[in-house]
Amino acid sequence: MLDKRLVLLSALGLCACNPAPRANTPSTSAPTVAPSSAASVAGTAPAPAQSEPAAPAASAQVPAAPSASPGVAALAPAAATPPATPSAPVAPVSPLPHSTRVAHISQRSVAARPEADSTSAELNGRIELIGKSGQPISAGDMANTLVYFVPASGTSRVHAGTYTVYTVNRDFKPEAMAIPLGSTVKFVNLDQIRHNVFSVTPGAAFDLGFQAAGQTATHSFDRAGLMLISCNVHRSMELDLLVVPSPYRTTASADGHFSLRHLPPGPGALYVWNPRGELQKRSVTAPLGDLHERVVISKPAIVTDINPEPGP
Repeated sequence: MLDKRLVLLSALGLCACNPAPRANTPSTSAPTVAPSSAASVAGTAPAPAQSEPAAPAASAQVPAAPSASPGVAALAPAAATPPATPSAPVAPVSPLPHSTRVAHISQRSVAARPEADSTSAELNGRIELIGKSGQPISAGDMANTLVYFVPASGTSRVHAGTYTVYTVNRDFKPEAMAIPLGSTVKFVNLDQIRHNVFSVTPGAAFDLGFQAAGQTATHSFDRAGLMLISCNVHRSMELDLLVVPSPYRTTASADGHFSLRHLPPGPGALYVWNPRGELQKRSVTAPLGDLHERVVISKPAIVTDINPEPGP
């Protein structure tokens, strides 16, 4: 039995004894006995003997042995991963770029409000009508007082329209009217006699010729200012037509106050007109308040239409 163990240990290279005493043993007995004896010894060997055969298995599977060290190396990065893993998401999740854009937009929107306010101005004031040579003044005269503002620079869009003036009972109805620049006026003859509407206003003269009963003639006004229109057949007929080149217009209230809003800030001209007086002009700079305008009433009362509605 001892000889068998020595043979086994010699085969495994675990014994340091000299195998010379086994010289008279046939050379074929070692390989023949070693496998079977190894199997039997493996079953009956103590725990240290079982661990010894495991060593060759480990040596035979040398690639598996390094796998333990990669496993250990893998554990080390796993332990180091927690600091690296949070740091990676932190950068994309950071709201700084988004919050910066939102703040920038809000600042622009806040800054836009003062800009909008800076492009809107007002003119406020009061109209005083003064009768000349005892001319009576009524509340209707104040309501017929037109106020408008023309900026010194830039252009303002004016909405032109079509308006109607009637010639009836040898007179114009209305006898005074204000229209936007570029508007067209239809002159309709309601009399049974002929009329000839014309004007000799400098820079805006025209002559519509004779109109029989029921006929209509039209004329477009592309020059701003006050036009005096008459009839070449009946010289007593007069129409004061004010062509307004600005959308910034209003009429005075019953107590004489007026307010022009949403004006472009800066210099310009303020016009005040009452059909019973003259067209007045004053240089102002918007915004401005507490204006006091005096209008002299020197003409008799007439039929007016200061804010006519455009027709078809």
